[in-house]
Amino acid sequence: MPRPATPGTRAHLLSTGLRRLHASGYAACGVQEITQAAGVPKGSFYNHFPSKEAFAAAAVDAYWAKLRGRLADCLSDPAHPPLERLRGFFEGQFARMEAGGFAGGCFLGNMGLEVADHAPLVRERLAAALADWTEIVSTVLAEARAAGTIPADTDCPAMAGVLLAAFEGALMRSRIQRDRKPLDDFLSLSFDPLRRRAAPSQA
Repeated sequence: MPRPATPGTRAHLLSTGLRRLHASGYAACGVQEITQAAGVPKGSFYNHFPSKEAFAAAAVDAYWAKLRGRLADCLSDPAHPPLERLRGFFEGQFARMEAGGFAGGCFLGNMGLEVADHAPLVRERLAAALADWTEIVSTVLAEARAAGTIPADTDCPAMAGVLLAAFEGALMRSRIQRDRKPLDDFLSLSFDPLRRRAAPSQA
């Protein structure tokens, strides 16, 4: 008999299923694999999620909530200037990637590449997560601009979008090459030029 629908079961399915989706991808990970990994009947899945797409959309939200918390911890540290905080967040993500043998990548990027063209509900949640992420990074860049550590004419929302696109691309290259050179290139070519361009205004 299926277990009653409970918040604990939903959270357990999300936690377990997110790991399976991240490891296998959307197409290769079915509802049965998720429920078997979670140790719950398939009926329990449908008590909480009307479809696999709805589950994947919820998994995107769950992943972003965790990543957003990590981002907030890094960017709210007053002991370091804004640009150093932002760079520190990316370096922390790279360290996790390297510790995992450059496998997995960013779940948001993976899902965007795999399902954005045919899973509108997932695409909607991905777009919301990326918009939120861009806004957070833009706010930190605006702090750096006000402090004079990046040029006064920096378009912070546009720069935030470029940084995140470059970050996702660097993760993909590192997964393919199985080394961190693309990640190191991202850091040096994204952050160092910003500081150099700001230097004359500080003279």
